[in-house]
Amino acid sequence: MMTSTPIIHHAAMTLPTHCEEEWEYCWDVNFFGTLNVIDAVLTSPQSPKLLYSSSVANYGYPVQGKKHFVESDPLTPTCTYAATKIASELAIRRAGINYTIMRLGSVLDVGAPHLAMMADPDLLARIIKENRLKSSKSPAHFVSSDDVNTAYLNALDNLESDRRTFNLVGPADCRTTFRFMQDAINAAVGAPPSSDDDWGNGPYPQQYYDPAPSDNVLHHVRTDKAGIIANIRNAVDDIAEFVSLSAPG
Repeated sequence: MMTSTPIIHHAAMTLPTHCEEEWEYCWDVNFFGTLNVIDAVLTSPQSPKLLYSSSVANYGYPVQGKKHFVESDPLTPTCTYAATKIASELAIRRAGINYTIMRLGSVLDVGAPHLAMMADPDLLARIIKENRLKSSKSPAHFVSSDDVNTAYLNALDNLESDRRTFNLVGPADCRTTFRFMQDAINAAVGAPPSSDDDWGNGPYPQQYYDPAPSDNVLHHVRTDKAGIIANIRNAVDDIAEFVSLSAPG
């Protein structure tokens, strides 16, 4: 039974392009911010469990001939963002606290507040810049925000998840490309598909991952690719009368 209120640490700079442009600030937020959270856990009389949001970017670029990464694979940071996440993971493990580390795949948050942010010109510009780091065939393993939330809830008082690290990704059919899902989002907001000029040459630090180890403990893998796309369409319909969305490009 859960004896204290756990801490969920989900705050971070996330877009690799933004992290490279402001790398010192990225370290301040992602790594030194995590050290502050660790200190809070250590000084709390309740000794709360820490649920930490890390990233599958930690494994680095796709490896030729490797079908998917698993949690025990070596971590090979190729950007500032991944370096801060790996350093934070190490600090958490060495702190002597209880934790569950979640390495998130490409999370599609279909909540209305997140979609409404797509109308912000600055965010659109960052998404465009990020897409140009990827090629039109860059692999991506998506996961619904609903499934991520389920995983966190199921880790709260789950002893099997204590001091464990998991890759949080969707089922096998969520292994696709960034371009496929970008075009699905474009279609949902009434925009044309992306063009080859919208993409770069890659590589990008994401591949495919095995969802079984996390699902065996956290029981979160529920939403397939069709379900994610349906959720996007429903969310767009829900906020259409309040905000005019547009797709990057």
